[in-house]
Amino acid sequence: MILRHRAIRFAAGLLLAACAVEPRYGETTLHRSRGAGALVLAVPGTYPTVQAAIDAAAPGDVVAIAAGTYAQSVVLKEGVHLEGAGSAVTILKGNVTVSGVTTGSVKGLAIVGAGGTGVGITGNQTTVHVEGCVMEGWGSGASLSPPPNASKPVRFIGNVFRNNGKGLGVSGKGSAEVRSNLFVFN
Repeated sequence: MILRHRAIRFAAGLLLAACAVEPRYGETTLHRSRGAGALVLAVPGTYPTVQAAIDAAAPGDVVAIAAGTYAQSVVLKEGVHLEGAGSAVTILKGNVTVSGVTTGSVKGLAIVGAGGTGVGITGNQTTVHVEGCVMEGWGSGASLSPPPNASKPVRFIGNVFRNNGKGLGVSGKGSAEVRSNLFVFN
């Protein structure tokens, strides 16, 4: 009886572990995350480009970008979370445009360019978060126009702004949370 009880507990533990899957970068299939119905869309595994994964994503989904260099600009879609494998290993050679999006995030990417704006955030009620990214080689590493009536501020936390014409430009009457960022040679 004790052996049977242990076998049942072991099987239940395996089932729980299987349900709590963390995103695995570079996988070739979609899998459920711990969120309520959210999917993790893998690039380059399931989708050949970052924008193709963003276009296929629904609000709450995570676009998981494997380590590598991606020569493309992207437009973030409502409620989508863009996550690289880390800014030291996931490089986006192109900008990120966030316009008219109320929620979403950009995390763990090096966003590298030559002029223009690395991350541009505009629109009413935007509360997008940019965390753990490196913006390098832009006219402006990031530019945002937070709306005056947003329920939560746009957040730039733990980023590095390096070798840009200017690091971060903020205009408008809204609020922005800018903390724990490093500004070098801007």
